[in-house]
Amino acid sequence: MLWKEVDINPEGRYVLLLLQDEGGGRYVRVQLVEGDEVVGSCGEALRTAEIPSAMIGTSDIIDISESVPLANGEYFILDAHNVWFTREEVFDIHEGRPVRWVGGVAPKLAPK
Repeated sequence: MLWKEVDINPEGRYVLLLLQDEGGGRYVRVQLVEGDEVVGSCGEALRTAEIPSAMIGTSDIIDISESVPLANGEYFILDAHNVWFTREEVFDIHEGRPVRWVGGVAPKLAPK
């Protein structure tokens, strides 16, 4: 469960913020939509389209990543350590091409 500390309002509207710090750390955070705006966050790289509160309440990040697009229409995935990647980044990795990293910064991966 990635956001167990968040109280989900059943009437609320939510997005996921995909955050990235200067060192390449990538994180996911739930953000309540306030009015017609989403209050951004320092380090925000991407965000999802709106997610129903019932779906947020399940904390099923895999289901969310597979069924809710990013605001730009693309999709994201998570690795086993909850580091997010765009499908474009994963495609580049698998094809052995230079990776077009979001923000120009490669993610910091968990040690092996």
